[in-house]
Amino acid sequence: MKKGLKRILIVATVLLLVCAGVVIAMVVGNTANKSQANVELDIYATNLSFSNSVYIKYAVAYKNVNASDIKMLIWTEPQTEYLKGTESAELENAGTSTVEGKECLVFDYKGLAAKQMTDDVYARAYVKIGDVEYYSAPQKYSVLQYAFNMKNAAMPDKTTDPEGYTKRVNLLEMLDNMLNYGALAQKYTNYKTDCLATDDFVQIKLSGGTFADGFKHGLYKVGTTVKVFAPAQTEDFAFVGWRNTAGEIVSTSTAFDLTVGASNEFYTAIYQGNTSDKLEYIANEDGITYSVSGIGGCTDDNIVIPSVIGNKLITGICDGAFKNCTNIKSVTFSSNIAKIGAEAFSGCTSLKTIYFDGVRSQWNQIVKGTNWNSGTAPEFTIVWNESDDDWELGGVPLH
Repeated sequence: MKKGLKRILIVATVLLLVCAGVVIAMVVGNTANKSQANVELDIYATNLSFSNSVYIKYAVAYKNVNASDIKMLIWTEPQTEYLKGTESAELENAGTSTVEGKECLVFDYKGLAAKQMTDDVYARAYVKIGDVEYYSAPQKYSVLQYAFNMKNAAMPDKTTDPEGYTKRVNLLEMLDNMLNYGALAQKYTNYKTDCLATDDFVQIKLSGGTFADGFKHGLYKVGTTVKVFAPAQTEDFAFVGWRNTAGEIVSTSTAFDLTVGASNEFYTAIYQGNTSDKLEYIANEDGITYSVSGIGGCTDDNIVIPSVIGNKLITGICDGAFKNCTNIKSVTFSSNIAKIGAEAFSGCTSLKTIYFDGVRSQWNQIVKGTNWNSGTAPEFTIVWNESDDDWELGGVPLH
């Protein structure tokens, strides 16, 4: 009898342990699922360390994930996709640091030789929770980029901040010596001698397109040729051309060879909607929405900006989009517009009315740049839709 009772107790105990294990597993599983829903990774800052050797430091901000699980993936060559399994190196975190008030993990990439100062390094923070992989946005950086940024940053005032001024002068001298050393190492090892660390470089940025490595910015040697790419034409938009900083169309091809000039440049891919307005548009940073960038081939006195073209929302009006278009008398646009750029309608001397297809509170929420409507007609008026609380303010002169 005692033996039977003992066996029953043992079996009951085992069953209790199994059930408890299942409950614990369910709780852990649910916790993991909840954390996965809001995982965030961001390479929050990048810098150099000059301790015993020069190396790139990455500061990674994170949310809803265990810090010990986060890795940094490194590529030394451009990739079609920057994904786990193709990396050149995987870094463990080297501690923490507070950057602009944000607690970050720090990763040190020490794989660069002196001769590689002009080499771009591609990085991406990575974590895997269960079967789900999470990534930060990819980042491109180099020793040369750091030096370029520091050399082009504003100098501290010598009078009000003498210590900061002296520190910056010493840093710039050190950077010059460092780049000289890098160029000598390139020559000594015969490594990429057609692009020395001491050559002249400029920053080129793109809107609506990318370079061959998939990024929208880069440092390039003056006089060299680089290829830029814009998205293929779609049923919603037709590609018009690439416009430079000066507002000139420099190519009408979605992919073209760009000769690098002596100054920093910004190139924008311009599109025309499949509507009859003939206005020009650019893709926004999200790659999903578009903004009006210029008058294009439109000759209408009364401009109507569509709320959507195909399946693409029109959400902004760019800086100077209609500047000095003296024939425009009215502009109509929808409540999709979230931003009106600086001087967007500056100098539109005949512009009397903006018809906004929304209510006053929505109009007030639109971000408006400096002098967005300076120089418009004296009786310039905004007309929005009536609502319960502002119907009597249907049209109010705004200057």
